[in-house]
Parts: sequence; C-alpha cells; structure tokens
Amino acid sequence: MTTSSVLTSTAFLAAFAAFSSLSAAAFEAHRVGDLPGLNQTDVPFKHYAGQLHLPTNTSEKMFYWYTESRRSPESDPIVLWMNGGPGCASSEGFFTENGPFVATPDGTVGLNPYGWNARANVVWVDSPSGVGFSYPLQASTGYYNDDVVADRLRLFLREFLIKYPELRHRDFYVTGESYAGMYIPFLVERLVEDPLDGWNLKGFAVGNPLSDMDIDGNAYMEYYCSHALISPADYRMLLGQCDHNIAQCMFTDVNCTTRCEDAVLKVHEAAGSDEFNHYYIYGDVCQMKNRQRTALHSHLFDKVEPQIQTHRGVLGPCAEDFTETLMNKLELQEALHIEGELPVRWEGCHPFIVRYFVRTFSSLEKYRKLLGNGLNVLIYSGDADSVVNFMGTLRWITEEGLSLKPASPWRPWLGPDDQIAGYHQQFELGLTFKTVKGAGHMVPAVRPLHALHLFDCFLFGDDNCTAIAYPTDSFELEAAGGVFEPDGLTVPSAQDTSAVLEKQTDATVLQASTSIEHVPGAAVLLLVGCTVVMVVAMVYVQRRSRQNGQRGHGYQTI
Repeated sequence: MTTSSVLTSTAFLAAFAAFSSLSAAAFEAHRVGDLPGLNQTDVPFKHYAGQLHLPTNTSEKMFYWYTESRRSPESDPIVLWMNGGPGCASSEGFFTENGPFVATPDGTVGLNPYGWNARANVVWVDSPSGVGFSYPLQASTGYYNDDVVADRLRLFLREFLIKYPELRHRDFYVTGESYAGMYIPFLVERLVEDPLDGWNLKGFAVGNPLSDMDIDGNAYMEYYCSHALISPADYRMLLGQCDHNIAQCMFTDVNCTTRCEDAVLKVHEAAGSDEFNHYYIYGDVCQMKNRQRTALHSHLFDKVEPQIQTHRGVLGPCAEDFTETLMNKLELQEALHIEGELPVRWEGCHPFIVRYFVRTFSSLEKYRKLLGNGLNVLIYSGDADSVVNFMGTLRWITEEGLSLKPASPWRPWLGPDDQIAGYHQQFELGLTFKTVKGAGHMVPAVRPLHALHLFDCFLFGDDNCTAIAYPTDSFELEAAGGVFEPDGLTVPSAQDTSAVLEKQTDATVLQASTSIEHVPGAAVLLLVGCTVVMVVAMVYVQRRSRQNGQRGHGYQTI
C-alpha cells in the first residue's frame, strides 16, 4: 500500500470515527434522566428527548420523545405517533394517552402501565414547527398545510435515523389520531414514492381519523340523532336548513351558510353541548376546554366549547390540565433538553396554527394510491365519539368513498380480559377497520387495556397478540395479570374469587339467620335453605363463567 493510500485510509477512518462520535454524542446528549417526582432508576426502559434541527432555511427544530421498548429494544419495531388538531402537540398525547408516563395532580410524573412502548420503540413528535416544543412559529400562513407538514416530517425521520442508527431497517409503522387522518396519508405517500434509506415501512394506523370533511361532517349530527342526543324533529330541521349538507358547517366555515350555522348552533344548544362531551358522549367532564378536539371546530370556538372526556386507568378527567402544568415547569424542560432561555411557554394546541392551518378537504385520493402496496392499514374508531364517528368512517371506507369490498364478516373482537372490546371487519387491499367499545375520540385515554391490545395485534398479528400478557385495568378486574400492574392493584385468581364468594355465602347465611330469628321455625328453615342454594349457585356460575365466557358463543380473541 502506498503512503498516499495509507494517508487516505487514515483520513477516512478518522472522519468516520468523528462522525460516529458525533452521532453517539447526540444520542447520549438527549438521554433523559430523572423527571419531576420520578427517578430514572425506577423507569424500566431508556428514553430520549430533545429538538432535532432540520436542514431548512426556516431553522426548524422538531421536538421528539423517543422511548425504548420495555421488551426487546434491540429488535422490536419502531413506531411514530402524531396527535392531530391541526396544530396540537404529540407531547400532550404522550402524557394523556399512550405514553409510558402520566402527569399527576401535584405536578410530578408517574408511570403508565398501558404505554405503547410495552413491545415497540415509540417516537412522539411535535409537528408542525410552532407546536409544543417544536420551534419556531412560522409567520407565513403558507407554511401551515399538509404538504409542508409531510415534507418536514420526512426530513425529521431522516435526521432521527442519523442520531439513532441502531434503529435502521427495523419494521416501521406510522400511527396517530384525529387530524392525523390527513397528516398520515400525506406522509406515507411520500415514504412510498420516495423511500428513506433505513426505514422499513410496514403500515400505518389512524384512530378516529378525519379523512373526508363531507362524509365525516354529514355523519356528525346523524350520530347525535341515533344516540338520542337530539330529537328526530331537530335532526329533520337541521337537514332542511342545511340543504341535506350539514358538513358545510362542521369542520370548516368555508362554505357554511348563515342559515345552516344557526341551525347547527341551535341543535348543539338542544343537546346541551356545554354540559356534556360530544367527543366522548358517555363520559363525565372536567370544566376545561379539550384543546386537541376543539381544534377541529375552531370556527365555533366562541359559540360551542366541547369539553374533555373522562380518562380511565391511571389517567383522570383533568389530565390535560395536569400535563400543561408539568410541561411548563423549568425542571421538566431542562430534563427534556429544551434549547434557549428557559422556561418557555408550552401549549397543547397553538391557536395561531389551529386558526390559519390550510386544511385538506379529503385524504381519500391518498388512500387510493397507498392501498394495495403491501402495507398493513388499520383504521379504528372509539364508538362513543360523535364528532369523527364510526358511521362516517365506515362510509368513506365503503360505498361513499373508497368503495372497498369486505374480505371478512363483521365480528366482535375480545380484549385480553375476555370482554368484547369492539367489532372488526377486514376489507380488500389490506385495510382493517375496528371499533373500540365505549371509547371516545382519544381511544387510549379511555380504554387503555383494549387500546394497547389493539396496537399489539396491529403490529404482531392476531395469532401472536393473544399470547401476550397485559397489565391490569382497574375497570376490568377480571383481566389476566401481565407485564406489571398498577400500584396497589392485584387481580384475584379463580380460587381467590371462590374464597371471597364462599365468605359472602357465610355472611349472607348469618345475616339471614339473624334477621329472621323471630320468624316461625318452618319459614326460617325454608328461607335459609333458599338463600344457601342461591349463593352456592352464584359460586358455581362464577367458577364456570371464565371457562365458557364469550368463547362459548364462538367468539375468538384477535
């Protein structure tokens, strides 16, 4: 080898080492340590957060929070999550939905056993620039549209893989909810037409997705009527005042007539929309605005103010308030490596972006391009969301939109607790539709156990997800014990349940004997005997119910 060759080789190795060192430094520089009230030694996974600078002339830096899988971070897939709005932060969804942490009432951080990083490496990204901890806010309104958002997200993915090269060639999925029904098809189209090196795109999933403003908008008030939120007479009045096109005033006011808008507001008043949450019709409310979902109706802000849903599991109905308090803490912002003079103001949804974002009317043309390319596509709907509801979603999947033909019958699907978690149907070209029973617009916040199971089945397939152990849902006490359980909550075994029932039997017999001591002897014997038989029957039914359960009716967990 010549001297010049040796020098060239040495220079190359030095440059490569320098590049590797920079990547490793950036990787470790964003590693998160202790959080307010939570020591990293108590967290069973590594996680990283910070702002990635994009190579653009607008100096964007995108905030992300990346959590390694709790199971096998070296081999599990990588998932991108996006909240909607448009203009709402995924860092809020991180704490209020499917992230591994929750914001507590005292301004500290707790663990969420239903976090979606149980078996996946998950990245939450605040998008577009100006949202959450992503900066700066762009002065030009022409910046805020779905094409620019998709272009910047593609750039973010490229830069992210430079910082985390160990994730190259993993199975990759894009997920989100609400207005991500627009974000995601735009991004996936770019990744299909111009693939990024190292990203092995396998599919995408969107929850309660706003996908076609006409179809979704016209289903809104029909859902109200079908769920007894408004009267049939009011619904007929609304159809007449809006010329059978209620959608004109639902998600945008571009073509909204005064007559139709007045009718919409009248119907909202009749439904008591300021007293219940039409994004989760069965839930209680917290007296605050629900930012992400009011963003869909910014033109009605001062007239109709939807409120937050009740969260289940370890999340409470005021989770967004707690999250806002936490995210504006100096201690947290320092832990997340936020740049600049701290603390900075964090908002779950940016009002300027919500107001001036140029919204896409329909993403169905994107679906027509993407379906049939071998991608796994899941569309899921919490069936207690009236706004972007399952009725409209099914219509754009079928006769009013994509005209997809069913590839399987409509069937229930079971959660790991053996309860019906919703219904599902497969369609041609690789699309699966699922409902989540009792969930609202933000499915993981309300049905955490069933949402996590749905997510696992999407990633690993129906045959594999049935063998996965899950944490206990305190609202589903018959769930099997799993990865780990919320503090202070245990699941009774079949033997424990039987023992409890036997104690109840003894107590019931004693109570019956005591309360009827003055009743004639024959009547006492008859009454006590009937009580014993009835309670013993309850014990027998309890022992048998889990053995037979829904599967006795031919259902299959999927």
